[in-house]
Amino acid sequence: MESVIMIEQHQADLASVVAQSRSLGREIAITHNGEVLAYISPKIEKPKRKINYGFMNDDNFVIPDNFDRLGEDEIFALFSGEYDENSAG
Repeated sequence: MESVIMIEQHQADLASVVAQSRSLGREIAITHNGEVLAYISPKIEKPKRKINYGFMNDDNFVIPDNFDRLGEDEIFALFSGEYDENSAG
């Protein structure tokens, strides 16, 4: 639910309107001749997203000792032109 303030009433006192919006925790509609000209709304603090650095630092994540040598025979065959798609597996 928004509050409504006529611009003529608070034209000179914007700071109090902003403070009122903040204290109420809701929008305030600024009107002139019954027409909404603008809304003032309080700043809503978003919760900071927790960045989980090192999410793979648990005991279940294991890198094999031969990680940098996995598939080396197939890679060599691909680059040397000796690769046979039918024997790949």
